[in-house]
Amino acid sequence: VLIIDEVSMLSAETLDNVDTMCRGIRFNQRPFGGLQVVLVGDLFQLPPVPDKDRPNHVPGFVFESKVWEKLAPTYCYLSEQHRQDDREFTDALTDIRYGEGESARAFFESRITAVEPKGSVLLYCHNFAVDNTNERELAKLPGEPTIYKMRQRGHPALVDSLKQGCGSPEWLQIKVGAQVMFTQ
Repeated sequence: VLIIDEVSMLSAETLDNVDTMCRGIRFNQRPFGGLQVVLVGDLFQLPPVPDKDRPNHVPGFVFESKVWEKLAPTYCYLSEQHRQDDREFTDALTDIRYGEGESARAFFESRITAVEPKGSVLLYCHNFAVDNTNERELAKLPGEPTIYKMRQRGHPALVDSLKQGCGSPEWLQIKVGAQVMFTQ
């Protein structure tokens, strides 16, 4: 069984390449060399990731690949929402997903306020904006910051690759009273 998660992020070309590779390795000309394939993802959610080495290339969606029609996938839809219990909000998001955003406009416009509610979550498009806000809020707190330096070990090329890919700073400053989010 071949399981591909976040399949919407793959381009048509990448999916076709995986198919070609599987057929070659397995000496079998059926799609993906006869492997059972489970494609997981939300085709409304994330577009294919463009190739940074081909700046003018527009990647096609996986369902535009050559293998898609031959694969003849069976679609399974998840219909229950477990992450959000605000029905009006989920209905508005569903409308947007299906290209009916105008019907959701009034709902979202009703939530616009002139004053930022205390403790609200702020969303930014760029890391530098996040960093600026974090630095500004940290400076408001009394006391000296505690500074932590990133530690790393392993093969230098792998360490460098991971550091570039994760976007984490090499130094972390925090103070007592700072609001910090952690995941486990």
